[in-house]
Order: sequence, then structure tokens, then C-alpha cells
Amino acid sequence: MKIMKWLALAGVMAISPAWAGDMEPAAFSWTGLYVGAYGGYAWGGGDLADAYCDGVTAGHCIDNDIVSPTFGQPGTYVASTKMSDIIGGGLVGFNKEFDGGFVLGGEMDLGFGGSSDAHFVYGENLGMNSNPDIQVGNIDLGLTGSARMRAGFAVDHFMPFVTGGVAYAKYDASIVDAGNPDLPRSGSGNFIGWTFGGGLNYAVTDNLIIGAEYRFTNFGSQDVGMSNPALDTDTWNFAVHDFVTHDVRVSASYKF
Repeated sequence: MKIMKWLALAGVMAISPAWAGDMEPAAFSWTGLYVGAYGGYAWGGGDLADAYCDGVTAGHCIDNDIVSPTFGQPGTYVASTKMSDIIGGGLVGFNKEFDGGFVLGGEMDLGFGGSSDAHFVYGENLGMNSNPDIQVGNIDLGLTGSARMRAGFAVDHFMPFVTGGVAYAKYDASIVDAGNPDLPRSGSGNFIGWTFGGGLNYAVTDNLIIGAEYRFTNFGSQDVGMSNPALDTDTWNFAVHDFVTHDVRVSASYKF
């Protein structure tokens, strides 16, 4: 009987390491497709400059449609826009983890942006301070998105990363002034620019990944045409200079 007990004990001890090995959690792999959502806060802005000149006479811009002085010399009518708003949307991406923990992937996101406004002061820009004309302009970033590469280094369930690529935004622009019979006017267009940033992802489980990220985006410069068919057929042209945004965002994704 004692021999049987010792043999049974020896058998248990022999298979215990195998059981223990089976119970150890497998290392997390970042390789795979994932989809998710993000939300955050964005801020930034740019400059709006007069682009309505057909020529300059006596220091003033001339619009050939009405043959009269309008805004001033090209570029002298400038107003800054400042944007700050909540952002959010969806994302999809794919990661490939290589030996040593290096992770390379691609990601696309699509969501809603924010709005900016500015007070335009004709008189101050033209040096005619006796009767300045104040107007309010607005640029709404409606649909925004990007297509980016990502590179990171995995430390088990943590992965710091950098990201960069192409950025897109659809915008709506408008100008209002209750005291001006030629307003309001509005227009729309598309920004194409670039974006760069970085952040940290954490795998809560094999399927749930959360993250935090900072992004800088430069949408560059764009001509904006604003009109009001109910008033006339004129289009008021402005140039948006160096429209940039900063944003911080958090995300949650499901990894397949």
C-alpha cells in the first residue's frame, strides 16, 4: 500500500508542471484587425484674408463687378479664427507585431470636427477708425477623417506609438452682419492636409483595447467662396491661411 501511495504521489508531481504550464496566461499579441470609437477635445484656428481684389487704386482694392473700393489692399484685411470644440467618431485599423515587440499598422478614422469664429474689423485694418465695420465669420469643420500609419513598441499589454498620415475635413463657412444689407453669405469646401501625433494603447483583455492620443493637424490654406443667391449672384472670396488644429482623444476598440 505504501508503494502504491508513493507511486501515485510521484505521478502527481510529474504531471503538475504540465498543468501549471497550461494555466499560465499566453502572451498578448497585438496582431489583428480592430474597430472602435473615439471622443475628445480639439482646439486651433487660422487666419482669414481678403482675396476679393481685381486691382488696387489709391490704396484700395477694386472689385470690377461694382467698380468701387472694397476691402483694402490684398491681404490687408485679415482676421484670426479660433476653434475649440468636442470631437468624436469611429475608427478601424490593423496591427502586425514582429519579433522583439515592434508593431507596425495602419488606421483610419472618420467623425465630426468643431467650429471657429472671428470678428472682422474693416476700419482698423484699413486705418479708417472713424466708422469701423464689424462682422462675424464662422468656419464649421463638419466631417473630418484621416488615413495614417502607426508604429509602436509592445511591452506585453502596453504599446506606446507614433502615427502620421493624410487628414481631411469638410467645412462650411459663413459671414453675418445685421447692419450690412449684402450679408449674410456662406460657402463650403474641403481641406486636405497632414496629421502627426502619438499616444498609448492598453489591452484590457484579449479583445478590448483602450487608448489615449494627441494629434496635430495642418489643413494648410484654402480659398473660400461665400454667396447668397437670395441677394445677388456675387461670390465673396476669402483665403484661409494655415488652419491648424490640436486634439486630445481617448478610444475604445474591439480586436478580432
